[in-house]
Amino acid sequence: MRILCIVPTLDLNSTLGAAPYLNQLLGCLERKVELVTVESLKHKASIFERAYNRFIAKYEKSYSYAKAIVKKHKSFSPDVVLIIHDFRWLREGNLRLLRKAFDCKIFFYDLEAPLNFPEFSKDKRYGGCAWLKCDLSQVDGAIIPSKSTEYVKDTLKAPKVQTIYFSVDPSWYPTEELQQVYDFCYLGMSTYYRENSIEMMITEPSLKLQDYVFLVSSRNEFDFGRAKTIYGSIDFESYSKIPRQSKVNLSITREPFTQVYASSVSRPFELAAMKCCVVSNKCSGMEEWFKKGKEILVVENSRDAVELYKWLVESPEERMRLGNNAYHRVLRDHTVDKRADEMLKFLK
Repeated sequence: MRILCIVPTLDLNSTLGAAPYLNQLLGCLERKVELVTVESLKHKASIFERAYNRFIAKYEKSYSYAKAIVKKHKSFSPDVVLIIHDFRWLREGNLRLLRKAFDCKIFFYDLEAPLNFPEFSKDKRYGGCAWLKCDLSQVDGAIIPSKSTEYVKDTLKAPKVQTIYFSVDPSWYPTEELQQVYDFCYLGMSTYYRENSIEMMITEPSLKLQDYVFLVSSRNEFDFGRAKTIYGSIDFESYSKIPRQSKVNLSITREPFTQVYASSVSRPFELAAMKCCVVSNKCSGMEEWFKKGKEILVVENSRDAVELYKWLVESPEERMRLGNNAYHRVLRDHTVDKRADEMLKFLK
């Protein structure tokens, strides 16, 4: 099988939180099929072209960047074009260009379903609803990291939909425990849709547990209580080092993912791959990936969080047990090799 894969970026220092996952997944696919990858954010339309296509052509005209990419890879003659998380390619003109040039199947992979569903995209602070400008009936199928497949079929009109949960390549994540500098650690991209859980899991506990060290990273300002805060992006080396310097790692998932059953995000799998002890906010469908109490712990209010945190800091053997259990669950069920096989079966 020959696959032309269009991704936003593979830059580990970009604002795309899934960049590590994409590197791992595509690296695995390269070992299984003929794969050509295009980083689409390196190709942009001019302001004039964007305005023309939006207001005059109504997205029916293909963009110059799409024409350039198609021309460059015409000789590759793919069996499948896989568009990952770049909604620009779902516009009618671009899809028509792909169909005409390659005469092959086209699939779209949304990394942030259900966050991108219309009902969760009303607050403009968090970005607009990308789906409102797209027509999934024009592709052969969609892939999402959630079990909300019926919604994508019925409301967004995708012909068929496959759930592919996030996963990891374990070789990317060291498991050696480092000298523990922090009691609790949360490395996040932004606080949006996480505000309530951050207050419950970080802000309030850090004010009550004044003898403990909390570390947080965030791209936007927020009241994290007494937690030491790194504002801005951190590199992947730090992303895989700081958790191993922490006794307990906090995984705080955005509300749309917690509310829609079995909507996966990458961080719990990454932390488990490093044998970290993980405490998460409540997520509907968590049992699809980890056993509560055996491989991951869950808190629902700040009072329980405070009590659990104190117990974990004083229980190194329990932290090690949880981390090891989660690690072996990842090796068994949540590797990119397993997910790549699931994806290829769907793409055929």
